[in-house]
Amino acid sequence: RDRPDAKVVGKWHSRDLNADDFVASKLTADNMMLAINVPPVCAARFTAELIFKHINKVLQSDSSLGPAGRLRQPRCGGAPHPGTRHSMGYNYVVIANRDKRCLIRALIVAKAYADLQAKAITKRAWRTIKADSSLQTKLTGELQIAANPYSAGPFWVDVLPQLLAAMNAQSPGRDFGVRGNTCVYALPGNTVLNLHLIGEHFNAVCKVPPFFGARRYCESCQQPYDCVSGEHKCANTCPQCKVPGSNCKSLRCDYKRCADCGLKCYNQQCFNNHRQKNRAGRSRCSSIRVCSKCGYLEEMKAGQKEPEHKCGHVKCPLCKQYDEAGSHLCFVKAPKVKASTMPYVFYDTETYTDEEKQHHVHLVTAVTCCETCSGRAFPRETCRLCNGLHSAANCLTGRDLGEEFSNCVSHSDCACQMADFVAVGPASLNAFFAWLSTAFRGGAIVVAHNASGYDAFLLLGALLNGLAKKRPQVLFQGSRLMSMTVDKLVFKDSLNFIPIPLAQFPKALGLADTKLAKGTFPHEFNKPANWNYVGPYPAIEYYGGKANNDYDSICAWLASRQGELFNFNREYLDYCLSDTVLLREGCIKYRAIIGDICDGLEPFVQANTIASLAMAVFTTKFMEPNSVGVIARQADQQSFKARKSLCTRRCSRKTHTRLATRCNIRRRRRSTLTRWPATLIGIAKVTVLPPSDLHIPLLPYRVQKKLFFGLCRTCMEQQCGGECCDHSDEERALTGTWATPELQKAFQLGYRLQAVHALAYWTEKRTGLFGDYVNAFLKLKAESSGSPGMSDEDKAAYIADFFAKEGVTLDKVEPNPGLRFVAKIFLNSLWGKFCQRDDLTSTEIVSSYEDWLARLTDPNLKVKACEPIGSEFMLLEYRHRYFNQRPFRVVYRHSEGQWEPPHGTSLGMWTDEVPAGSRMTDFVSGGPKLYTYIVEDAAGVRSQVLKCKGIRLTPEIRERSDDLRNTLLHGGSLQLPQFQFRRDKASCTIHTISMDKTFQRVLTKRVYGACSRPYGYK
Repeated sequence: RDRPDAKVVGKWHSRDLNADDFVASKLTADNMMLAINVPPVCAARFTAELIFKHINKVLQSDSSLGPAGRLRQPRCGGAPHPGTRHSMGYNYVVIANRDKRCLIRALIVAKAYADLQAKAITKRAWRTIKADSSLQTKLTGELQIAANPYSAGPFWVDVLPQLLAAMNAQSPGRDFGVRGNTCVYALPGNTVLNLHLIGEHFNAVCKVPPFFGARRYCESCQQPYDCVSGEHKCANTCPQCKVPGSNCKSLRCDYKRCADCGLKCYNQQCFNNHRQKNRAGRSRCSSIRVCSKCGYLEEMKAGQKEPEHKCGHVKCPLCKQYDEAGSHLCFVKAPKVKASTMPYVFYDTETYTDEEKQHHVHLVTAVTCCETCSGRAFPRETCRLCNGLHSAANCLTGRDLGEEFSNCVSHSDCACQMADFVAVGPASLNAFFAWLSTAFRGGAIVVAHNASGYDAFLLLGALLNGLAKKRPQVLFQGSRLMSMTVDKLVFKDSLNFIPIPLAQFPKALGLADTKLAKGTFPHEFNKPANWNYVGPYPAIEYYGGKANNDYDSICAWLASRQGELFNFNREYLDYCLSDTVLLREGCIKYRAIIGDICDGLEPFVQANTIASLAMAVFTTKFMEPNSVGVIARQADQQSFKARKSLCTRRCSRKTHTRLATRCNIRRRRRSTLTRWPATLIGIAKVTVLPPSDLHIPLLPYRVQKKLFFGLCRTCMEQQCGGECCDHSDEERALTGTWATPELQKAFQLGYRLQAVHALAYWTEKRTGLFGDYVNAFLKLKAESSGSPGMSDEDKAAYIADFFAKEGVTLDKVEPNPGLRFVAKIFLNSLWGKFCQRDDLTSTEIVSSYEDWLARLTDPNLKVKACEPIGSEFMLLEYRHRYFNQRPFRVVYRHSEGQWEPPHGTSLGMWTDEVPAGSRMTDFVSGGPKLYTYIVEDAAGVRSQVLKCKGIRLTPEIRERSDDLRNTLLHGGSLQLPQFQFRRDKASCTIHTISMDKTFQRVLTKRVYGACSRPYGYK
């Protein structure tokens, strides 16, 4: 509170706020890649300390408080209705009256729609009446004269009985009522007229479900819902017979149990209702079975004859199997193979940046693919408008790119008659989505490269600002949009499946014969002032300058273009379309390879990433049944509240028991267990005392969300950098959970076991769980690598040697770059899925105030961020609650007779990255993925290799490799210029920001001196 910023926050907080109002804030800075979100809390808890707590989680200190907002809880239970969103819809009629008779006009329009549904009038008459026409005015006057209201207007709901009486007199045999947003007035009748009162003005509602943004509407409880009719839980529905509005429970008298299904009904009418069949020919009686022993009610599926329920058994929510309660062993099940006949659409966008470095989409190209035309090699369709090819850019040549333009181009030689698309202008994304919604009403899989970080992210911004009629279903990973579903359109990112740049597609996927390649375009030259430009080629600075990794090749290419004219419109479209066609051909090749390997598995349908696809392939083709177990989260843990709830009296004894193991008994006898059974395989939570002279500790320990390898717990927690540790054994001891093989090695290195708190071990073990999977893809990789430069004898020897080392027989050794690439990524992408954490943050877009408040107040959810997104939506992010020697200045030393790592190309061998005939003369490393070395070839020519994690290595930075090397050796710091994309999830915008990253050596996990040593080292 002593900081100046605290006074600003306190002044803002002192505004008119109620104690139960929810307040959230967002902090941004120009040099921050991600914003800091303070989650929504009650206003009483929104203090300066809370804000500074979230600020301290990041390193940057020059953060600024962004626009803050507040959302009040409803005091009277009435939430604001999004009626204006449907004002232009077909199911909602806005009464545009110039008099004071909007109520009468709304009744006339609602009655006309009821007559249209009853086929009493024609569609033409309905269109005339709902419009602000003379016919509507005439009918309004006739109804007003017949009802004889007390004045000329304005009218309120108290005149509805007179109006409805007159309307019933005009329409004998029919009754009309009225219902509002929360039924302000209602009369019993066969036909209901729905009116919407908003701002003292009445409008007509034709269809109620679309008005509420839902699929269905319950007439009994007057609530909209999206689930299947049988799954809707109506507030007025009888819990036994499931008939809405029957009031069976309040009229219960003589209970009656059904002999067929076992249901206990409230009365005879309830019994008759549960036997009544619906339109599908099923009744409540035929769709349930009630156990006579335990009373469990089981919902029967259509066609199911016998119930699955067994007393004492439960159905596992994961594997869907019935088993005895408390003894069920759950295993990973193979997922269902998803089949899809939806066509594929591949697209790409081009953007320009304004003065604030914000990206704006200006060009969209899309190409289609179907089963009929997927086998053809990159067809170039003829444009119907210009009678030319897209590659010649005739569509845009001579056009003003500042004007809107869109064009659909049909295939000329394909039976599918699908269309490709080109759109230019500020509204090109709107035109692209409108084309998708019209041309692919049955759905499509829409793919772009890096869609999660760029193309689809920008499209989401357009959808949330009024373009989408339905709320998009999104899947975020941080700020990356991994997947998005809008109605029946599914947007995927090919980079999640093919993790390489688009420029590497021809080489990696074997598309060199197609002569497809990623083009070159001056993105810095793409400004409104340069549109329609024709003249000399732009300078190298417009291609990114030295920040471009292809700086040398672009300079050579520009030199070869001297004297030629650069047509911006032609190059603009040709560059974007060539990228789109290259993406299509690469994805078609990738999809075909996966289908051949995995028996027709659709990669873009089955999964969202290559890791989840590899898991699906492993579980469906290689995993044996009941081989990988599933341990439920916190299944064996008991909280204090759970144990306390078991007590029947306030003064009862503790009900939780502890098992005293031999280790604990020995500890109580003040003895120490230094051996661990070698046959024991599992994980254990133990307390160990590390040695004090181990230079590289073995057991990790987490402190302040960082993983340390130290010898003293207190030194790591307090960051003690003294020369010698003087803490006691109790202060030095580590308590954690480690694997038993890790503990066995630790005891050999001098760690001492002090206590065992928990132990989970396996009595059986097996090997080869991943053997078939690895052998299958290892064989594909080796076969598709080919045997360049080998004779028949060498090839036979290579196959025999490979079989001797790997146990895999190679059959057809022929080069196939695409197959080799797929096999390689499958070998590398499976393993992370087995240790993926299950408490990931979920992102949801809500469109109603009720949904937002329900998520915010749900005790099972922990809301991490909440901010408006688009014009009518709210974005919510939430989680579900539930080597060892004395220190020497030697990196590596090898003597004759010592073990040497195996070298070669087989699995598990080390590959020498230094070319043959060359030698490494210098090597400097600052940590993992941060090193530089110098290679000298046979002619004495030296070259330098640089790897630097977190730094984009542009030619400009590579020129400073010597400075980076000296910084690692002698200290100091360097400022390296970097350009990054910053995505804002609230506005779905992308900005290019320039920043200077500080390069320096930082060591916080060990004590730095003449040489580093672990915490607690003596």
